[in-house]
This record gives sequence, C-alpha cells and structure tokens, in this order.
Amino acid sequence: MQSGPIDIHAHVLPENCLAIPTATGELQLREVNGELHLGSLSLSIRTVTMYDMDMILDDMDTYGLAVRAMSPPPFTFALDAPADRAATFVAEVNDGLVAMCEQAPERLRGLGSLPLADLDAAVAELRRLAEIDWVRGVTVPPLVGGVSFEADPLGPILREAHRLGMCMIVHPMQLPGPGLGHHYLINLLGNPTETAAAIGGVILSGLADELDGLRLAFLHGAGCAPGVLGRWDHGWGARPDVSADSARRPSEVFADRIWADNLTHSADHLRFLASVAGTERLVLGSDYPFDMAAKDPVGAAEAAGLDVEQLTRNALRFLGY
Repeated sequence: MQSGPIDIHAHVLPENCLAIPTATGELQLREVNGELHLGSLSLSIRTVTMYDMDMILDDMDTYGLAVRAMSPPPFTFALDAPADRAATFVAEVNDGLVAMCEQAPERLRGLGSLPLADLDAAVAELRRLAEIDWVRGVTVPPLVGGVSFEADPLGPILREAHRLGMCMIVHPMQLPGPGLGHHYLINLLGNPTETAAAIGGVILSGLADELDGLRLAFLHGAGCAPGVLGRWDHGWGARPDVSADSARRPSEVFADRIWADNLTHSADHLRFLASVAGTERLVLGSDYPFDMAAKDPVGAAEAAGLDVEQLTRNALRFLGY
C-alpha cells in the first residue's frame, strides 16, 4: 500500500448498482445533463465521479492523498427493501467495491455495506467481507427503523465487528424531521444530530467501554456531539436514568473510545474537536465526491495545526494495519 495521507471517508458506487431496491420496487439513480439524480433530487455531482477510476485517482493525486478507504453512499443502505433483495443488492455493491480496489491495490481499500433488514444476513455478509483483504471494515447508519444505535440490529453487528477485528464508520442518512424541510437543513442540521444521537447511545449504554478496542468512527467530525459533551456530563451526574448503564462520564468515554474524521468545514471547530477528543483517534475524511465534501482534507488538517503524519498513522491503525 502506498505511503502517505489516508482518506477514510469517500464514496463510490459501482456502475452496475444504480438501481436501489425499495419497499415498492426500485429507486433508479439516473443521469440528467451529466449530473446524478436520486429520483427527482439532484445530488450535485457528475455521475461518473462515483465509479470512474481515473477520476477517483486523479482527485486523490490533486489533493495529496496516497490511499482512500471507499464506502457506498448512505442512500444505498436499502433499509426498507425486502430482506432477500436487499441482501442481493448489498452483495453486488460490495463485490463491485472489491473489484475497484483490485484495479488500484496500492491506492484503494473498501469499507463495505451490510443488509441490515435481516440481522442474520448482515452478520453473514460481515463475516464474508472479513475474509477479503481489500475490505477493512463496513459502513453503517446511525439507526435502523427508528431504533437507537446500540440496540438490535446494530448492537450485535458492533459486537461481531469487534470480534472479527473489523473497523466501522457511521454515516448519517438525512432522515426527515420537524423543521428540516428547507434550506438543506436535513443535511446541515439533520446529519450532525443523527450522528450525535448514535454517539450518545453507544456511550451511555456502556457499549463503547464494553467493546474496548472497537474501531468505530463517526463522520463529519462526530457531528454536534463535541459541542454537547458538557450537557451530557451534567445529565450523567444529575440523573440516575442517564448514568444507569455507564460507569464513566460521557466526555471521558468520548475521548478514550470515539474515532472521528476531520470533516468539520472549520479550522476553529476542528481544533475544538481535537481539544475534547484528543488526536489519537482523528483521521482524514473528504466525503468525496459530494458537494458537502472537503476537497482538500490534508489542507484542512494543516490549517487547524494538526499533524498529518499522525493522522495517517491513526488511519493505518483504524484500518487494522
């Protein structure tokens, strides 16, 4: 594997996987004037950036990235599809991801997806992926079916990933919510709060401490969790229902257990994240190729005064090297 900066948050989708199964059929990703659309929603990216190897590698070269750990985007989780169709689709996506890694073995690694509509199928796919060297972990959503992150099916998946030595990234899904239907707040505010809710669940349930050594990264700079750690600590000390399942203050667990990428869009906020999380579990993340990406994650880290070589060493540990 090539030495140098590693981006652990980048998205690809094999060209043969543009029809996503749903509860009522298929949602077709389609190209309109060269841009990728999810139904009627423009994703504001050129379609080919999702799967064109030359474009992926050229982007990496432009921004000084040696390696990318690529994952399917969250709209491919297929959570509401029939379980058998979801399992087939996810396996096709993962096989395509592996094929892309095999085309550039020195530059690309994969973080696969799981058919979370069926826990047994998800565990089976996780075990299959663990046998493939190019795949270093998986991507999961912050909740499934309105159930919190630490509960079924994600709780058992975390335990199995821990047993297998697989890393995990947690990517929000832009779920609809009150007041989020305008000005792209479903992303700008919805994504950070989804992520924070998952972090709160895994910390306050005691699962983060139980699974010591689990490499679990929350994207977009851990969402808004860093900014509410003081509130969580106060609640933990003031309310027995908050502290019932966790032995340590949330801020302590956050600093000791939670990984995050540097995708904060602000040098000041990235410095704040480093101040509450430390730098031992911070890694580079770009969100390629979407419009909310940080095109230059290396430059963003340097602007905040972070040591890119340390973030690279962190990423190697995160990926299990």
